[in-house]
Amino acid sequence: MRGMTLGGLVGDTMRGQSYLLLALLLLVPLTPFVEPVESTSARSQPCGGAVCINEALPNPNGLDDANYPGGEWLEIYNSGTTSVDVRNWYFSNKASKTLTFDVNSIVDYDANNASTYTIDPGEYMIIARNGYSNFYVANSNDFMTLYDGSGNWIDEATWNSSSSGVSLEQDPSDPYADWIATSNPTPGSSNTGGGSTGPTFSPSELQINEVMADSWPSRDNASWPGGEWVELYNNGTSTINMSGWWLQDQAGNMIEMDSSHLIGATSDYATQLIYPGETRIVAVNATSSSGVLNNGQETLRLYLPNGSIGDEVSWTSNEPGFSIEENPFGGMWVKSTYPSPNATNIPPLDTIAATGSVGFNEIMPVSNNDGNASPEGEWIELLNTGTTDIDLNGWSIIDGMGNQTFLDPGSIAVNSSQGSTTILSGERRLIEFTTDTRLWDNYNHLILLDASSMIVDMAWYATNYGPNISLLRSTNYNDAWSPSLYPTPGQPEPIPTATTGDIRFTELLADAVGSDSESYPGGEWIEIHNFGSSEVDVAGWRLSAANRNLMLHQYNMPMKSTTILAPGETTLIALNGTSQFYLKHTTPDQINLIDGNGAVAHSAQWTSTLEGSSLINNTETHAGAGQSGLNAPTTSITWGVDDWVNSAWATPGTANPIWTEYTNSESIVITEIASSCDDSTFSPAADWIELHNTGAENVNLSRWRVSMDYTSNPLMGRQFIDSTMLWNHGENNTTVESGQRIVVELTYDIFGGSLEDSGALEILNPDGELVTSAAPSSEFLASNCVTYGYNETNSEWVEFAWPTPGTEEPDATMIASQDSIKFTSVMWDGISSISTELEFFELTNNGEEAATLNGWKIRRTAADNTEYTADITNLQIDAGSSVKLTNDVSALTLYEDGTILDMNTVMSSPIYLLDSGMALQLIHPTGAVADTIVYGNGPVDAIGWSGVALSEPVSGIDNLILYRGDGCGTITDTNQSVDWHQRWGRLGASDFCTDLTFSDATMIQPLLGPHDGLVDVLAWVGQAQSSLHLHLYQLQSMDLTQALIDAHERGVNVVVVLNEVESWWNTNDRESQASYAYLLKEAGVDVFWFGGSGDDPYLYLHAKVAVQDEASVWIGSGNWKDASLPPPGQRGNRDWSMIVESQELAQTVLEHMAFDENSMYVLPVSSTPPTNSYFVPDVRTIVGDSAPQFTGTYSGTLLTCPDDCVEGLTSMIENANSEILLSLQYLDLDWQWGWGENPVVSALEDAAQ
Repeated sequence: MRGMTLGGLVGDTMRGQSYLLLALLLLVPLTPFVEPVESTSARSQPCGGAVCINEALPNPNGLDDANYPGGEWLEIYNSGTTSVDVRNWYFSNKASKTLTFDVNSIVDYDANNASTYTIDPGEYMIIARNGYSNFYVANSNDFMTLYDGSGNWIDEATWNSSSSGVSLEQDPSDPYADWIATSNPTPGSSNTGGGSTGPTFSPSELQINEVMADSWPSRDNASWPGGEWVELYNNGTSTINMSGWWLQDQAGNMIEMDSSHLIGATSDYATQLIYPGETRIVAVNATSSSGVLNNGQETLRLYLPNGSIGDEVSWTSNEPGFSIEENPFGGMWVKSTYPSPNATNIPPLDTIAATGSVGFNEIMPVSNNDGNASPEGEWIELLNTGTTDIDLNGWSIIDGMGNQTFLDPGSIAVNSSQGSTTILSGERRLIEFTTDTRLWDNYNHLILLDASSMIVDMAWYATNYGPNISLLRSTNYNDAWSPSLYPTPGQPEPIPTATTGDIRFTELLADAVGSDSESYPGGEWIEIHNFGSSEVDVAGWRLSAANRNLMLHQYNMPMKSTTILAPGETTLIALNGTSQFYLKHTTPDQINLIDGNGAVAHSAQWTSTLEGSSLINNTETHAGAGQSGLNAPTTSITWGVDDWVNSAWATPGTANPIWTEYTNSESIVITEIASSCDDSTFSPAADWIELHNTGAENVNLSRWRVSMDYTSNPLMGRQFIDSTMLWNHGENNTTVESGQRIVVELTYDIFGGSLEDSGALEILNPDGELVTSAAPSSEFLASNCVTYGYNETNSEWVEFAWPTPGTEEPDATMIASQDSIKFTSVMWDGISSISTELEFFELTNNGEEAATLNGWKIRRTAADNTEYTADITNLQIDAGSSVKLTNDVSALTLYEDGTILDMNTVMSSPIYLLDSGMALQLIHPTGAVADTIVYGNGPVDAIGWSGVALSEPVSGIDNLILYRGDGCGTITDTNQSVDWHQRWGRLGASDFCTDLTFSDATMIQPLLGPHDGLVDVLAWVGQAQSSLHLHLYQLQSMDLTQALIDAHERGVNVVVVLNEVESWWNTNDRESQASYAYLLKEAGVDVFWFGGSGDDPYLYLHAKVAVQDEASVWIGSGNWKDASLPPPGQRGNRDWSMIVESQELAQTVLEHMAFDENSMYVLPVSSTPPTNSYFVPDVRTIVGDSAPQFTGTYSGTLLTCPDDCVEGLTSMIENANSEILLSLQYLDLDWQWGWGENPVVSALEDAAQ
């Protein structure tokens, strides 16, 4: 209950009495929440239940966070005899990242099918990461722990390393050993056994020869000849029985070679054979609900009946309807020229050469009028370069999907000058595509066959340049075709006018983020600029490099619609993934710009690149070379003097900035360095340096550079500072204010892996001039997860006591004394409708100076003496201040005030408080125990504790908060449970620590009911001028209700809080409370219900208190109803109340009222009228005498239940000199709301003695 009373009111004319209001707390059912005991070892553990971890794939061939089956996954197995519902079970990795078993992670989960989330005896289940960003299965040095839905530890697996595409399983010889590789992944089925060498390969004569992984237009699971298929080839000399062989992809999907999949196979033994030199097709053949093979990245293995791997192929890309085959140069498989199931594979495109006089000359692959006759629709132009006429009848064109178009009078466009199917010497003929066969828009192969089916020519294109753009053969025969200047069906091709001009390269991107072959704005690009005084048409100009050429046209200039460059104009050439021309980034490269006359107009060269960083001439100001290129590279040790270098930032399609000389402040020094750390919780992650602006002016670090000689890639030693590198700094902000420290997170580890690769670290201004430098020794560079800086006083490098990124370096005086920091409150069972992780503990700095606790530790010891320790990595507490540490800051903030911090932010890992009991210890950096709490069944022999463990003051109540001492800064430290027996509270309840005394009262008016009360309270309400706050258990007086409405109507701000209608009240109380509340609401008064939110810390609002105009207080023992405040002359209860004129008291009461009024458990009264039959009586005329008023100077103390009333009443009784007078409804001699005996009764007994 919530209540207020006055205690110890003292004045020159009377001595006031106290009014005891016992506090009963709201009982809420407690849902058990048992936290796991974290492992302190990184070794595997034997499984502790029937459901265990069975297999893990930490290093898939594809992306780690890809959806199943492509990404990381784990497998569990039920070895027991009963089915288990695994919803809300979870995995936890080494970094305490968790993956909950739910709709997102359980493969094939169906909320309407219990079997999908229930694992039966002998069943396997796959739990996949499926793109979840806050969890991962590390490739090396990880451990994975399995917990059930209640947080109980079940199983744990560890491993040191893993190979790509190879899953891991428990070592059968030692359950405590690190897991070992399986022969192959088997998600959803029994493991194949493993060993340290991974899967067993036994190359066989039966080989995978061709694969259709992405069938089109049929579905992947269509019946043969549609759907996915694999062609096998017997390259040996013996016949092979294919029974028992199978194919398996990297996700574990299997295709067995039986009558359902091996095309042509039956129960007849002979149909299961493959003869030497023969091919056979294995197809999905409508036996799956979907396809099996990934269209993109995939690995396919062929297994012998003995389980060994006979062949393995991999690919990373594909096109719908195209088959894939072995790359003649090795590596990943490539697209076939066209599918050839059960036939000899077609020669690869790059091995085909023109063999006759008739060949492809021009192609229109995309038209606005597809299906129409040429020249409106799609067409191919053939050219006869020979001296004889040739009849094309019976010739054909096959595209990359195997579609074949025969050349006949129906497909060859009518030509009045040539026969129906004849192409004359030196002439052209158009092949029309007007039937169901179309030219594929985006990517296609075209093969020209003569009447004898011999290949005479090939063409291919890789880009959709848009409709009505024809393509011509590139300079190199085998390159993809590129756009013409304009279509010329049946006519000679346009020849660009030869031009020249002062066109130069100005910028290029040789190493794009992601795939270099993406289309713009992704992928590689080159920028050119017209430095001349006249416009230049670059149509027909070429980009040229070793074995690479690309004709320039408007279609590879995405920012232009023509190829004409005006004087001073810059434009961008997008390579768009063309194989004709690309920029090297793993080896040195040089490119040339060839003008229309074939002369080299400009060149660019480079030795190194950085992903996502553009390259420009090393003499430009935007490259940090300063004015006139004075600070450009001058050595050839780490790069060629003419090599292009990384720019400050990319400016694709716009002229490179030209900067004026830098003349601003250079007051930047290096104050802290973190060069190495393999701990994922170290924040910010190494490598980083801290810079300090020691000057009086702000410094903009834009274009400043962190520089270091780095021989393996010199550009890594040229890191231009931008806002993305500044830790905890504003977006797009590179300004360091005067006196500010800022952390620069280095993009590359410029300190070098071997420490031999680095020299002095330099900070250069935008002109490339040295501002400051640092040359730490290898001893410091090799230090792990620590930071260091230069001590100017002693001229030496020193290791800091703890990292201080962005703040002043550590001072020994900032290391708090172990006696200064104490636990001051704790709640170990925090749970509500909002969160199940509301538990917290509070640390208080009782010292006189701010304390940094970095390097301290928090240790948890369970009843079985299992320990778990977390390091404090980022925690500062001001002198006299406290912080609460929790795992759910956002939720706890809704209930509790003060500084609340996330354990994950301030510690290396969170500490979960065990409901059953534990020892919680604070460990000083010296290893000494600074403080200890032991509660429940925790070990009472823990260092720093003496006697019995701390217990709950009241059983059966959840969300209890225990305070050390009075909860307001006065604590005892005897290392015993009695230190925590003075005060306790509940989550969301008030914990006021303000001064509760007042001494400015000038008038008091005691009201002794039933004789006095109503007349004076009505008068008091009527005197309100600006504000009136009223908190009551019950309001059932029309006279007082009308007085409140009248006050509101004359402009007084009236706020009323009433206890919500309780179901156990009698009918009259329920209906009248609802009716009077509605009357106030309807009149516009701010009226609220106390309670009803579901997480209320109090049972009732039992206060009877009001504040008028922030200067006068009414407080009493009775409600506003006739029983407590009857009209003069009528019977009523013996209730006591008082009006006190005191601004100090009024402000204290208002502060307490505001806490309730702004809480979650106070809700507005509904504007919907109640549906009851209560009749509101008329307002009466109240006439009577006022009670006497006493003026003078008075002081007193406000007591609030349950916060401080028991302590306050006990203190009053203990301080009595001559007599104690009580006027009570009840005196409860039982005591169940704290430790020990009833303190009020004990105080009365002591006083009587």
